[in-house]
Amino acid sequence: MKHNYQINAEPIRMWNQTEVFLYTFFRNLYLNLAYRYGLNRVGCSICPFASEWSEFIIKKKFPKIVYKYVKILEKFIKKSEIIEDCKIKDYIGFGHWKKRAGGKIISTNLKLNILSKERVSHIFLII
Repeated sequence: MKHNYQINAEPIRMWNQTEVFLYTFFRNLYLNLAYRYGLNRVGCSICPFASEWSEFIIKKKFPKIVYKYVKILEKFIKKSEIIEDCKIKDYIGFGHWKKRAGGKIISTNLKLNILSKERVSHIFLII
């Protein structure tokens, strides 16, 4: 009951993964190619909670996405104390970027605008 005025229809919620795939194939529904490549979850292309298997598949099948994200990570890491390229590659390669840094290198010069403040929810825009 997150939202009082929302009705959720979840007919397959209690199905297991096999039942969902059987239904998908039986009805000839669209299936994200990432499942065919071996991923068991499809969501964010680069995820700090992803398994090594998922990272391997994404790196092999979607190298352009990985490349773009690694470049963003490199720029972010260079703002921290890790400056040498070999250390940056290790930092990314060993997944240290996934660990929480406590916000040490995150900018605190953000503006917070309240877009809507209703009884049930708050909507914020951080710029």
